Amino acid sequence: MKKFKLNIATRLILLVNLPEHGSVVDMISKRNIRRKIDFSSEEMESSKLNVMEDKVTWDPQVTPIEVEFTEGEINFIKTIIDKLDKAGSITDNILDFCEQILGSE
Repeated sequence: MKKFKLNIATRLILLVNLPEHGSVVDMISKRNIRRKIDFSSEEMESSKLNVMEDKVTWDPQVTPIEVEFTEGEINFIKTIIDKLDKAGSITDNILDFCEQILGSE
């Protein structure tokens, strides 16, 4: 298990890109990752997370959370990053996290 710091942007991008369907193992990984990175009602309020029609805003001073992922979860996240990379969808907000995940062998 390895620990990673995730900011709000990274968490949102991962949540949005979790697959809708897959193998049993993939869906278990998805469920476990979602539980670790999802937002509670209290956190949404304290971070001033605001979902509008075409954008999401939050307090930029919010401290990133620390999350521990298993090797299986890391490999699952690597597949998400690979899809984002191939689509040219990696942003500055998630670049550091992508480098950490891809460098965690």
